[in-house]
Amino acid sequence: WEFGGLPSWLLAPHVSVRNGNPDFMEAATSFLEELFALLKPYMYSAGGPIVAMQIENEYGSYGNDHPYLSSLRQLYIDSGIDCVLFSSNGVTDQMLQSGATDDVLRTINFGSGCTAAPYLAVLRKYQPSGPLFVTEYWDGWFDHWSEEHHTVSVDTACDTLDQILSYQNASVNIYMYTGGTNFGFLNGANWDGGYKPTITSYDYDAPISEDGDVSAKFIPFRNIIGKYISVPTTPAPAPLPKKAYGSVNVLPIARLIDDATLVKLSATVVTSSRTLTMEELGQSYGFVLYQTQITGPQDYEQVIVQDLRDRALVFLDGAYQGVLDRADASATVSISTDNTHATLSLLVENEGRINFGPYLEDAKGITQGVRLPSMFLFNWTMYSLPLDDSSMIPQYSFTATKNDPAFFRGTFTISGTPVDTFLKLDGWSKGVAWINGFNLGRYWTSQGPQQVSAPRQCFDTLRHRRFSAPP
Repeated sequence: WEFGGLPSWLLAPHVSVRNGNPDFMEAATSFLEELFALLKPYMYSAGGPIVAMQIENEYGSYGNDHPYLSSLRQLYIDSGIDCVLFSSNGVTDQMLQSGATDDVLRTINFGSGCTAAPYLAVLRKYQPSGPLFVTEYWDGWFDHWSEEHHTVSVDTACDTLDQILSYQNASVNIYMYTGGTNFGFLNGANWDGGYKPTITSYDYDAPISEDGDVSAKFIPFRNIIGKYISVPTTPAPAPLPKKAYGSVNVLPIARLIDDATLVKLSATVVTSSRTLTMEELGQSYGFVLYQTQITGPQDYEQVIVQDLRDRALVFLDGAYQGVLDRADASATVSISTDNTHATLSLLVENEGRINFGPYLEDAKGITQGVRLPSMFLFNWTMYSLPLDDSSMIPQYSFTATKNDPAFFRGTFTISGTPVDTFLKLDGWSKGVAWINGFNLGRYWTSQGPQQVSAPRQCFDTLRHRRFSAPP
């Protein structure tokens, strides 16, 4: 999840998160008090369904600020949250020591293919009494761009689930039981030896798939659970109806970095001697266009973005020069001009904030500056492009060329009751898709590993944005 669910404005001005920092605690307290007021009537003690609530999440993988955890616990109590309070952490001594205090129930997380007994024995060491609870049993995994789709065999997933339930009456929460979709720009990212943005799909190889159908794990999981408690024996639901609606003819309607488009789509335009981050521009998601003037002649000078976050298309006087990518250190761009004055433009995409681990505070845009090659460039104009209202996209005639950041639009008509479908984007490169103004999310056909889900609820008009024309 984008930034672990935290709001982007915590990064401008920078607020150190997930610790006792007063600025963070003020923001967290304000949010949690509003949330708890909504949840309080649904506590089990009030006749509602909420029997337990978690404090923080896998905090032992991030920090060891026990006074911070204790302050959160006290906030729950003071707000009338009187259910079981628990922590959720990985299975190492460090994680279980650092990620929880002794006055909440400790629980653990691990995945398919693990041997459950040793992990649950470690939990029992730190939780001498009370229930043994695996709060995240990972029955699959999420995907990053350019990776193969992660799957876990039915036999492996069932074996580990059976091990958990057979160990001293342990309890389990299956993560994920139902797959989902990271609609819009909410996909987030991870850091695992480098920056790795998560794809739009969050199918997770779960017992119920992203599109709502039961997968091969559904009945076997039910059978395993049925060894320990009574479960329904009704047949599994039939697959939901789906349909291929054929090809949609799409036509170019606007070039993103044209003045006519920038006037319509820019949430704000700011000039500054230095480059500002997306958060400093008051923006959470989308793109920022950075423009500055350089003098010529210039002979194949390398454009270096210091701490780019995350991907930039580089233009000189409106002509595409190349792409820079945070995740690809080998990508370089050099520019050359004989003009006395030239406009250097960088269209920077926020591909998702890191949501786990030590690099969580992941401001977006150009965070430190642009060099050519050792000299910093100053005096920038920045166009904030959140792309949060596709109805504002203008429409005019122009000729699209490869590597032009452009908007395309097409329409199709559905007879009868709409059903779910998928967008198949063969020949397209990288971009974002909307249907009836609803942001379905990103696609990156060359990197994979997914198609874009198109739920039936948003059908009528297809609006499609892409970064390069189809070949």
